[in-house]
Amino acid sequence: MTLCLAGIYDNGAGAILAADKMTGLSVRRGNVTEPELVKQEREDTYKIKMLTDDIAVITAGDGDWTDALIRDIQKKIHIHKNIKFFKVLKISLATFRQHYLDLILRQELMPLGFESFDDYHRKALQYDRQRIEQIDLRLKAFNVPIDIALVGKGENGYEIQEIDAPGTSQIIRYGFTALGNGKNYALPVLADTYYPTMNRKQATAILKKAKVEGEKDPSVGEKTDWVYLPIETE
Repeated sequence: MTLCLAGIYDNGAGAILAADKMTGLSVRRGNVTEPELVKQEREDTYKIKMLTDDIAVITAGDGDWTDALIRDIQKKIHIHKNIKFFKVLKISLATFRQHYLDLILRQELMPLGFESFDDYHRKALQYDRQRIEQIDLRLKAFNVPIDIALVGKGENGYEIQEIDAPGTSQIIRYGFTALGNGKNYALPVLADTYYPTMNRKQATAILKKAKVEGEKDPSVGEKTDWVYLPIETE
């Protein structure tokens, strides 16, 4: 229920982020047993989170899980002064990995009676080998249904780093990314027309076009938040 966009302009002199404001609420109507998911655009929905004055993160997917992840990252980086992008990335990857492993533990291992990964490794010796192989396959196939990207100023200018499970990252060298349900509509626009050498005005125009195209997905809202890095101060 999301579309988040990010693009680098002027060869890394700055970055632009955009995100819709669609959210979903569980509503019970009448005597139905299962709540209905109601989609709505809310002014108090912000999918672009500032980690520092010049580092932002965009996420798409499980809102509760990503909110907890971002809060934990913010808590860890706020104890540092003048923290650099590579350090924020390092903290973000470690935090992502810990939350990812905690999720596997809660959803996969604890329902099977294991209290921790150490507990699983100890008891694995007592289990039938075929059973353990089945569990291992489930753990390897486990997927966190979220997309996340960090945008900030690295050694060579602003850059986009996408984070993947179980806690690795890759720099997006072509200068743009799209996350969420609407990315299948937005990415073709960016792939055909977006270049990190463009100036800010040109880059904004292409991102706006990609955002409108992404709205073809019914779960993407029309209202949009925009953030420009570096943030201008008077």
